[in-house]
Amino acid sequence: MCNPIAAMVGMALVSAGTQYMQQREAAKAAADRERQAMEAAMAQRRLEEEQLQQNLKEARSKAETDKFSVAREGAKNRGTIMAASSEAGAFGNVLLSELAESMMNQGYDQSIIDYNYRQTVENADLRRKAYDLNAQNTINANKAPKTSGLLSGLQIGASAFEGAMSGYNMYQSVKGLSTTGSKGPPPATFVEYNV
Repeated sequence: MCNPIAAMVGMALVSAGTQYMQQREAAKAAADRERQAMEAAMAQRRLEEEQLQQNLKEARSKAETDKFSVAREGAKNRGTIMAASSEAGAFGNVLLSELAESMMNQGYDQSIIDYNYRQTVENADLRRKAYDLNAQNTINANKAPKTSGLLSGLQIGASAFEGAMSGYNMYQSVKGLSTTGSKGPPPATFVEYNV
């Protein structure tokens, strides 16, 4: 007859080994998913950064064009003021007042353009931070669980011990049935009665 302890330990070790291999394969698949998610998140982040840079470039170009248009319009306005005052023969405080107002309007319009551009840059910085956080969250959400060799060894040892105890208990119960002793039921005896 086969030793039941050895058989149970063997089955437990095979089961634990199979479980370890499955865990190792699952960890490898999870690591592959983590790598793919990280690559996808970084590719998405690069696209978002390219779009941000393009938007900033367009905003800068528009701001420069708008400031130039405001400056040109202001110069044209001052030229008209000078021509009108020259024809009317009006010089002095009235002329200076109208020229100052034209320059003030030009400065105000250019300040608004500068302010709007600075806001665009600040918004782009905030979006950049949000994109970075989103990419990091995507990577963190797909992190592979770490496996421990010590934990796997302990699981294998526990399975072996459990198998050994099951085999020992089986052996003791079989042994108790085949011999007389304190363990197990006593053997059956026949009693003859004389009549």
